[in-house]
Amino acid sequence: MSKRKGQLTFIEFQSPTLVERAPADSDWLHEIKYDGYRTEIVIERGEARAFTRRGYDWSHRYKRIIQTAANLPVKSAILDGEVVVLGTTGLPDFQALERELGNPNSLKLMFFAFDLLHLNGRDLRQMPLIERKAALHGWLKETAPTLTYAEHLEAGGSDVFDHACRMGLEGIVSKRADSPYRSGVQTSWLKVKCIKSDTFSIVAFVEKLGAQPRRIASLYIGRRDGDRLLYAGKAQSGYTLQAAQRVRERLDPLIIEKSPLSAPIKKPKATWVRPEVLAEVQFSGVTDRGILREAVFKGLREDLQPITAKPPAPSKRRVESKHGVPRKNILQLLPDAVAPSKDELTGYWRRVADRALIHLGRRPLKLVRHAYGATFYHKGPLPPIPRSVHQLKVKKREGGEGVRVWVDDLDGLLGLVEMDAVELHPWNATIDDIEHADQLVLDLDPGE
Repeated sequence: MSKRKGQLTFIEFQSPTLVERAPADSDWLHEIKYDGYRTEIVIERGEARAFTRRGYDWSHRYKRIIQTAANLPVKSAILDGEVVVLGTTGLPDFQALERELGNPNSLKLMFFAFDLLHLNGRDLRQMPLIERKAALHGWLKETAPTLTYAEHLEAGGSDVFDHACRMGLEGIVSKRADSPYRSGVQTSWLKVKCIKSDTFSIVAFVEKLGAQPRRIASLYIGRRDGDRLLYAGKAQSGYTLQAAQRVRERLDPLIIEKSPLSAPIKKPKATWVRPEVLAEVQFSGVTDRGILREAVFKGLREDLQPITAKPPAPSKRRVESKHGVPRKNILQLLPDAVAPSKDELTGYWRRVADRALIHLGRRPLKLVRHAYGATFYHKGPLPPIPRSVHQLKVKKREGGEGVRVWVDDLDGLLGLVEMDAVELHPWNATIDDIEHADQLVLDLDPGE
């Protein structure tokens, strides 16, 4: 057991091996497979800390759990278990857990302790599991539900598994009763799943067009194969409104122009991202090409990712520029767009202004801008507006007021070029009567 400056530190978890059937003999005990975040609680000198599967300190997210653990009648201890939230059915609910993580004082966060690795200065990892659990059970009787002892069954593995599946649980973990605790994946712990699910890298998202606030419609996911990142399919369902918004916000800073996949694929609607965010995805099966069948999003695996203490500082170029647009104001990046130069646009508008103004003149305009290497639908505060470009205040659908620009001559079109506008999308109403459309436009997009 490692120590630093006299303190107990994180011990790498023991993890189960995935198998198709639960063991049948009497040498095994069986526990519920909790649908939550694996967590290790380290207690010492009246203080407690909580660590995720990869050793990140999440004490600030589990304040009530940590406070309860710090008050346990022990000098020092290390507990292994799972943080969960019980849903309306009384079963662990992964999406409910995600929602509660924003409230460290939540009364719904529960820690189910199923192993004891250290107690009062003594390393217990070489003791048989059944003895470690007995020691753990003895002093967790008064701490439920915040700290709850994870019960086990010693019946036949197949019977326990069948019952767990009928209840709607994720599965069971079977453990050899006489086994010591060894970090890493071990065959002395076996997991059997009722529902197939795994952790995948998010490689892209599809925007829910027109949604306010912005949110995703679906995710493209990738699977690791050694050093390669391969396409694993599309998760199109499982999103609550809040989850879709939260995932969109989480992915915003990670947007890139090209696919991160080792074998790129054509996905015209995809906005690619750096594959740094992990998602738990449920599925019914896998094709021979490694594509998930009936993939359903369950939630983000924040416990497997480091926490950024503060957002990364904007680049110097973005800070100094008056035209730069923060990512939070970008509706949708267009990574495949080829933007013309300002000279090309100026020449173009001079040639077609008379005909273009028939369709663009005196109409509120939605802009596609190209600034500092990014092409995007503009949303939010506008850059400096030339005098030749007019402004119109409009009411937003989500409440409040916004500003739309409009032009009525060549100087206005050239002014929009100075604002980095590369595409102009007119309203179907004019500024003289913005509540009533006077034309109809059909936008026909081919499927993927």
